[in-house]
Amino acid sequence: MRTTQEHEEEQLMNAAKKATAWNLFVAMITVVTINSIPVSAQEATASGMYEERLAKAVELLEKREFSAAAKAYRKANELAGGASAEALLGFATACYQTQRYSKSLDTARRVLELSNEQSIRMAAYHLLGLSLFESADGDRIRLEEAEQAFRKVIELSDGEAVPALYSLALVLQELDRQAEALATSRVLLALDSAGPFYVRTRILLCDIRSSLQGQETAIEANRDALHQDPTQEVCVDPSETPLTIAGDVVASVEIYFPVAQYTREDRIKRIQGVVILQAIIDTDGCVTNVKVLLPLSEDLTASAVEASKRAVFEPATLNGKPVAVYYNLSTNFRLVDPRNRRR
Repeated sequence: MRTTQEHEEEQLMNAAKKATAWNLFVAMITVVTINSIPVSAQEATASGMYEERLAKAVELLEKREFSAAAKAYRKANELAGGASAEALLGFATACYQTQRYSKSLDTARRVLELSNEQSIRMAAYHLLGLSLFESADGDRIRLEEAEQAFRKVIELSDGEAVPALYSLALVLQELDRQAEALATSRVLLALDSAGPFYVRTRILLCDIRSSLQGQETAIEANRDALHQDPTQEVCVDPSETPLTIAGDVVASVEIYFPVAQYTREDRIKRIQGVVILQAIIDTDGCVTNVKVLLPLSEDLTASAVEASKRAVFEPATLNGKPVAVYYNLSTNFRLVDPRNRRR
């Protein structure tokens, strides 16, 4: 059973994923809206009212003032005679951000009917996919429609639409097509090795791998690790024989490390201290083969093991290439006296 803390951490991770995707998507929408004023709109607004209203709408969207942006985009569309793909695209985006998914879906489809311009169609398909994904609530038909929308963006971009690849990996994971999601994540890492989606994609990749391996997430499932012999041989892929971090090996760098849960019983007993684990960080930056070197109570040690298994690292490298390495992980369980907290 998932704990409240694990649920909250998952929500934070998902929010961060969406924030990253949103920033890049707004940038795409902004470029499309500013650079693609249609001839019909120019003819209808000799006074420049359309361009002025559209620029104001873009500004509001960038400031995340979504309700005001929606009104500005709607007014710009009216000034263009009700057929401005650019204004409608912005309006759909603002609706999406205020969780009016039905409106954003319908408007994105309307944009696709109005425009043959590649950049506009890419943005509209991506928005269509995002709206379907967010409103699916487990509905496979909607998720599959979202998948097709993201694949359309990738097709239009000759396979290099980073935001759509990331969205596609998420929807494939939701459809429980983990192998495809993993392959998509690897493609994205190759394309975006230093871009805004890199960190989130590596976290997603390790999460997908965990699902593929059928890794248990409940703390109770890790109790066996407490009784492992640290000297026992580990089973790893021969091509990923772990190295010791020394010499020319550049150490792994932590990307994401969830907070280990402090159990109620140990909190009452005021048990404190450090759990030290040995693990292998593989060439994907995922944590595997976790063993206990220094335990605390059974529950706190199990909690530390679980948190460590969900951690993600920038892989260690040797001569510029990722390598698997042995790595010691420590979790410090410390209780804060309520009297010492800042008021």
